Amino acid sequence: MTGIETDLTLHPQALNWLEAFVKAGWMRGKLTNGSGNLPYISPAKLKTGFTLKKETLGKWEKSYVTVEVFANSAQNRVAAYESSTPGFILTDIFVGTIPPLGKNSRWKVTAFCTNLFNVSYYNHLSLIKTIGVREPGRNIGLQWRYEW
Repeated sequence: MTGIETDLTLHPQALNWLEAFVKAGWMRGKLTNGSGNLPYISPAKLKTGFTLKKETLGKWEKSYVTVEVFANSAQNRVAAYESSTPGFILTDIFVGTIPPLGKNSRWKVTAFCTNLFNVSYYNHLSLIKTIGVREPGRNIGLQWRYEW
């Protein structure tokens, strides 16, 4: 097996309201007797995104917006009994804040949308892709959280 994984986060001091990141991974596996590829090896992946944040926005605190883009390449180096999987690109967005609900509020609220463009795709590692079950489509949610 051969592979590499990297994670780079940028948080410039002059732009304390901005944070950006890039994460990437690649792996390849071959059988030692030269008879093919190892099964269930993830394709190359790249995830990148940025967060814009503001400590105070009126009475709201620690507000942020995060946008992430996840690219998964096609996997064509498969084992004898596996099927190849096409690549896909997903986009997620998250918006969060601490609402003004009293002094020292411990409530946090986050609204999110994953798979923003409702991309239809198969995860290469899925055991049910062979029966035609795709991964979930667009997911929209609201999370209220109280921190102790």
